[in-house]
Amino acid sequence: MAWRYLFSKSQQSVVNLITYVTLLVIVVASAALLVVLSAFSGLKEFSTEFAQENSADFTILSAQQDLFKITELQLKALADKGVEAQTVLKKQALIDYNKQTTIGYFLSDPREALNETIEPLYGLGAPAKDSLLINLELYRLFGVHPDDGVRINLSVPKRTEGAVQMRLGASPLNAYSGVVAGVFQERQENPTASVLLPYDAAVALLGLEAGWWVTQIDLNTSALDELALRETVSSLFKNEVVVRSRAESNASLFKLLNSEYVATYVIFSLILVLALFNLAGALSVVVLDKRFQLPVMRQLGMTKSSIKGVFFWLGLLQVAAGSLIGVLLGVLLVASQQWFGWVRVSFDMAYPVALNAQELLLVLVTLIVLGSLASYAAVLLSKPLRQL
Repeated sequence: MAWRYLFSKSQQSVVNLITYVTLLVIVVASAALLVVLSAFSGLKEFSTEFAQENSADFTILSAQQDLFKITELQLKALADKGVEAQTVLKKQALIDYNKQTTIGYFLSDPREALNETIEPLYGLGAPAKDSLLINLELYRLFGVHPDDGVRINLSVPKRTEGAVQMRLGASPLNAYSGVVAGVFQERQENPTASVLLPYDAAVALLGLEAGWWVTQIDLNTSALDELALRETVSSLFKNEVVVRSRAESNASLFKLLNSEYVATYVIFSLILVLALFNLAGALSVVVLDKRFQLPVMRQLGMTKSSIKGVFFWLGLLQVAAGSLIGVLLGVLLVASQQWFGWVRVSFDMAYPVALNAQELLLVLVTLIVLGSLASYAAVLLSKPLRQL
């Protein structure tokens, strides 16, 4: 009987109008929820791909301090296992030029291989003695050019007790001054001012003893699984270091994306709750329109619960029909964005969207559950049904 009521028209045109409007609201709400969730899934996939391209499979960090010392034999042992290692020495410093000061970073590498991970834009591709390279952000900030032959000064705190320095009257800072020999751009977009130094200059600036000092080692491998890699690193470096996977290194990014996804889903679910008030109202109007048929149903032997079940299933069928149409419309919208890129982030990049079975199932389950609750509430509170 619920199927019959679903496809039959009432003699009252206003009842038909309310039913059509309710169906339209469900269609629009389900399509909107699917489109928004697909947009966030696309953004998450894009961010994940970006993190994979710009971060190593694994990263070795010091377990206690910000710096640790390595040997060439350790790196060779990693290479023999099929692990590609990129050593990095990166520390924060005070950078100043011509009374302009900013806080940034200086980079170096004991193997002088960092220049392979940067893109030279002008001047030298690697720093020579008594020189340095600046990144594009620092070039814009200070306005210096390699052809000008100007010097930039870097300062870092000394790695000794401040009380001893004050007692001896020494400066609390180590300083280095180098001629700007080139401008570079990092592979990963970096809005922070950075300077590339020769390794000997970086060690002297930090006041370290001779040797290979690094702040991290980036590892990339396809020969070892995670467990084997961690065992290899543990055997080489003992308890001096910790190993972080790509997921652990980008944990804050993934946590943020997942939190935004959940928050968006909850907000749209609340909007759906408000939209489904239309369903409860429309179902109440249908009950009022059919109230003269209720005694006939009773005379035919239907119980109170079975009569209420007719209208409950009527509301549920309306939700199911509207949800299926809305999901189909949402799929078409998302597919058209993937194919034609109607919404664009920039001239050469369309807003990323991703459509998968998880979003489809989530939208359908959400609407069916909320629609069931709205139908049950409408049937439970309907006065004609309570008076049976």
